[in-house]
Amino acid sequence: MIVDNDRQDADVHGIERALQAQTAGRKPSVTFDEAWRRHNGEAAASGRPAGRFQTAVWSLSAAMLLIAAMLGCTPSVRAALDEWITVKLLTSKHAQASIVHHWKVQRKWDEIRSYDTMAEAAKSVGVPFPVPAQLLAYEKDALSRQYNVTTDRGQIAGYHFSIRTRERMLDVTAKYEEPAVPSFTAESKAQATVKETFVEGQPAKLFRVQEFPGYTLYWERDGWKFVISGYASGVGSVEPAPFTEEEMMRIAASIR
Repeated sequence: MIVDNDRQDADVHGIERALQAQTAGRKPSVTFDEAWRRHNGEAAASGRPAGRFQTAVWSLSAAMLLIAAMLGCTPSVRAALDEWITVKLLTSKHAQASIVHHWKVQRKWDEIRSYDTMAEAAKSVGVPFPVPAQLLAYEKDALSRQYNVTTDRGQIAGYHFSIRTRERMLDVTAKYEEPAVPSFTAESKAQATVKETFVEGQPAKLFRVQEFPGYTLYWERDGWKFVISGYASGVGSVEPAPFTEEEMMRIAASIR
């Protein structure tokens, strides 16, 4: 599929909405079933490959909410919040939490393709992808998986790979030689936090919205920029498997 995006200036990807509660005691307070259905449904309706490697002009209408003081954040956390994420505090009991990241793309791409397996994607492009080892480990038993690759005149520009298992969901957006950095927007009834850390000596950011059982991590390496999201999401009677900060950093460090 050829996509002309010369007139578009924002690449948007997000895990947009989640259910607010589960009545079953073994379930987490939030799952991503609704987000996954919407994620796939909207892509199918648009006629594009399943996945959110769509480009669109994104208007950030949510004002910066300086909630650090009332959350008791440290100065480093306050600085990270102000610089990296816009937070909207939800007041309605019916409102749904979200965390989304946005790219104002400077390196344009001219083609996007969808693949059934990671090996098929790598063979088509002609180069191996720098991906977390966990994605490869999950591929065999995945309930759902998406592999979308963007290229610029035949050269890889980025990818969006997403895998859903019975216990969790792992989602990676990566861009190669992209000057822009992503910005993040969150909506939450309680709090959103950003932790500044290091992965293999390189600065990284860990984002967390209280309603979601997991993290989103931003990291750069060897000309690549990665946004990695890992969240628990049990299917049926299967116990969800939450991600920890340490596991998210290990996942990033496994990228080769």
